Amino acid sequence: TRRQAIYRSLVGVFLYISASSTRADAYCNDMSGYNPGNPGIPTLPTGLVPEFQTLTATADGFTVEVSNYSTEWVWSVDTTLGSATISVTEPGLIEVTGLAPGESAEATVTTRPACYTYQNPLLTREATVIGRAATGSALTFTLETPTATADGFTVKVTNYDTNWNWSVNTTRGSATRSAGLITVTGLAPGESAAVTVDATRTGYNAGTAGVSGTAAAAVAVPSLPVWGVAALSGMLMILVKKLNKK
Repeated sequence: TRRQAIYRSLVGVFLYISASSTRADAYCNDMSGYNPGNPGIPTLPTGLVPEFQTLTATADGFTVEVSNYSTEWVWSVDTTLGSATISVTEPGLIEVTGLAPGESAEATVTTRPACYTYQNPLLTREATVIGRAATGSALTFTLETPTATADGFTVKVTNYDTNWNWSVNTTRGSATRSAGLITVTGLAPGESAAVTVDATRTGYNAGTAGVSGTAAAAVAVPSLPVWGVAALSGMLMILVKKLNKK
């Protein structure tokens, strides 16, 4: 019938447009070859899965180079933490920044053929890589000269920083900390002890310092010789007799 004829014509036009569009979009320069089963229609290019070289940690993230980078593909990158970019001046170099020292993040790199004006999910490929920012340097600090007390000594941390966690240990007695002041107690007069102070912080190397201190010496009580004691006793007896006469 006439309606069937029109329908067949429309289907034919549709198939022709579809095949032409497929040939136009799928050829993609040298990224595709012709389908052996149907030489008139080229096969779609296979997706490019990103491959990575060795990561390099930086102060606030990491860098990694894509080993199979090609300008015939459109590249994009995303990260779970911080921000990520793929370099134009250094093609294939991915840089993740904005991480705290020692913090890790997962970067996802996505590719699609550059000759497509839209992102075809059948040709999109992705790969992930996990990197970690460099570990921060330890806090460099020193302890001042200890000040003796009756049962120990005190010592100050020169550059106390509240961003770090502090711990203190002593070989004798007990040690406590109040901000940057360390106090050692429980020592006998003249007794010495060694104190170790540690500063730790997530993502940083630990810092440590030590110093030795001594408690104040006992105060000596002067003693009188025998003749002095006898003379003092005699003077006290004379004073008592005079008081009694009154």
